[in-house]
This record gives sequence, C-alpha cells and structure tokens, in this order.
Amino acid sequence: ATGELVSIAEKSVASAAAFPKAPCTMHHLAWLTKALESDGLQLQALPVAALAELVAKTAVQPELPPLSSLTAMRSAALRFGLGDSVGARECLARAAPIGLSMHEAQHYLNDVAVIEQQKALLAGKSVSLAVEEEPEAEGAPKNWALTHFEAREIWMQLAAECARPHFLQARAALEYLHHADRHNEAFDDEVNKASCSLVRARILLMQGRPSQAVDAVLQAQYLWRTKSECKNGSAGTGLEWAQSS
Repeated sequence: ATGELVSIAEKSVASAAAFPKAPCTMHHLAWLTKALESDGLQLQALPVAALAELVAKTAVQPELPPLSSLTAMRSAALRFGLGDSVGARECLARAAPIGLSMHEAQHYLNDVAVIEQQKALLAGKSVSLAVEEEPEAEGAPKNWALTHFEAREIWMQLAAECARPHFLQARAALEYLHHADRHNEAFDDEVNKASCSLVRARILLMQGRPSQAVDAVLQAQYLWRTKSECKNGSAGTGLEWAQSS
C-alpha cells in the first residue's frame, strides 16, 4: 500500500514520472499558449506557459538549457504584454543566456556531418539507390508521435522568440537560424525549413529589408503548397497563412 501511495505521489508532481511523454506535452502546451495569445488572452495563457516552464525544468531529464530558455522567454513575453516588466525580467533571469555559439552548436553536429558526407557521396554517383521507400497511400493518416526533442526545432522557436518586439535580439535569432538551416538540410526537414523562413522574414523586416522579407514568406508558402511533409496539417495552418499574408 505504501508503494502505491509513493507511486501516486510521484505522478501528482512535476517529474519525469508525471510526464512520460514530455516532448508531446510541451508541443501541445506551446500550441495552446500561442493560440490563447493570438486571441488576446495573455492572462489566460500565463498559467499554461508557467506549466511549460515547470515541465522543462523538472520533467525533462537531463535538463535542456535551450528548452528552459524558450519557455522562460514565452512567459516573459506574456508578462511584458500585460505590463508586468518586473515579472518578465524575473522569468528571463531564470533562463540560460540567449544565443548559440559555434562551440555550443558543435555538440549537435556529429550526426549532421555524417549525413552531409553521405549526401555528398550520393550526389557524386549517377546510379540510383536500389532500395526505395514505398509511397504512402493517398489520405493515409500521418504519424505525429513526438518521442524526443529536436535541436533544430527548439532553435527555430528560440529564433522566433528573439525576433519578437519584446526582445528584438536579431543577432541571436540569426545565430539560431544559421544552425537550424544546416540541420534542416541534413534531415530534409521541410516543415521546420518553412518555419525558419517565416522567422527570417520577420528579422529582415526589422532590418528594413521588406523585399527580402517578402521573398522569405513566399519561400515558406511555396514549401507549404508543394512539400508532402507540409500537407498533413502540422504546417501551413490557416493561422500561419493568415499571419504571413
């Protein structure tokens, strides 16, 4: 009986046991926060963002500093929007430093370098691969299972936060995008590539380059229209089309 009580107690607090699918939980919390904020409900979004902060700090093991920074920035942005600059600064004080140096990015580059070498070798050959993937049936359901955190997606989201009017950290945003782009190319991640293009458009607009910003938006919309990975509802949503038009 005591063992059962301990098990129940572990699941009632923020821990790895309470959130066995932390990446999926974080994805939905981020979506809900964004949806509430876009409807002008910053106050209602605050507890959702606070929960995401708690999950990132206590349920993700080992802790990922970029993820903690991302959740803290989202909470801070909401508080800035509500006029609570003191609370916003307290949120930012809990986060790891913003920005991504080459030294930090190097920890994630081993797999990318191998994939790039393989692609370079294949590009130099004229023969096609003997094994091809079987095409998916038309209208087949897509697997959206999120089992782990992808560095390139966290970097894209951090870049998006850095580019917001509350922060205006263009240099840090470009650092994140630079490394995310390399990962996107290596892993053929068209969904994240489109998201990076939208963030880049926002930064170009901040820098006073509207024509290049439009090109970046058109690039994202082109990927949404033409790439099968972007047609399953996980990218190019109605809200994204409206915001980029």
